[in-house]
Amino acid sequence: MSKIEIRNLTKSYRGRCVLDNISLSVNANETIAILGQSGCGKTTLLKIIAGLESPDRGQIFIDGLDVTNTPGKVGYMPQDALLFPYKTVLENVILPLILSGRKKSEAKLSAKKYFTDFFISGTENKYPYELSGGMRQRVAFLRTYMQSKDILILDEPFSALDNITKTAMHKWYLDVINRFRKTTLLVTHNIEEALFFASEIYISSSTDHSIKKALSIRNNQNPDFLHSNEFFKLRKELAEGHSRLLCRALGTPLNYKNYS
Repeated sequence: MSKIEIRNLTKSYRGRCVLDNISLSVNANETIAILGQSGCGKTTLLKIIAGLESPDRGQIFIDGLDVTNTPGKVGYMPQDALLFPYKTVLENVILPLILSGRKKSEAKLSAKKYFTDFFISGTENKYPYELSGGMRQRVAFLRTYMQSKDILILDEPFSALDNITKTAMHKWYLDVINRFRKTTLLVTHNIEEALFFASEIYISSSTDHSIKKALSIRNNQNPDFLHSNEFFKLRKELAEGHSRLLCRALGTPLNYKNYS
């Protein structure tokens, strides 16, 4: 049974279709990535999975149960970290637990034990402005983790970071999902990022509002994968597929290779 299953999801805004009959699944402890240009409905899809928006048609299942329009079933991290500047790091992290009805003292004890694992030990009483970009991102990840210990859905989580910090954060988060056995749905514009994390990669289209499976990857846990011929071959294949979709969106008459 799939951990997450999306069935025939359709969504329009003011008569404009953004998602058309989307179906895909994510297995337990698997990471899949969705690539696509801006405006192709990726963020809308994540919000529907998180129960923050309603689909026009279709259903979301987690562990076989219909959770359509039900918030709180996944950990959702939007593109911006959205840490509250007037709250300490610990107060930011425990916010999902407080909103779910936990006592503040219990929430603090529950969250503190993860600070070392997320490499933010010693920041509990600091404020977000006192932290580096990478540290703030780790705080946001931990807050997302506290929402749900099974499923994380991430919307461009590394896009605001500089390249050096981003590389370090990639390695750190790969360790997190491997150690804590996370099921992850990642939205990104970055092909290398998708190849680094995902066992399945999908490409989203703003022309027919679909999401098509592009390829499966089985060797990216190998430390030499990023320097292998296979990596460069897959990156080229994904870039070409993504470019063809973009050309279609702009009206350029190029043939699109069907990856589905």
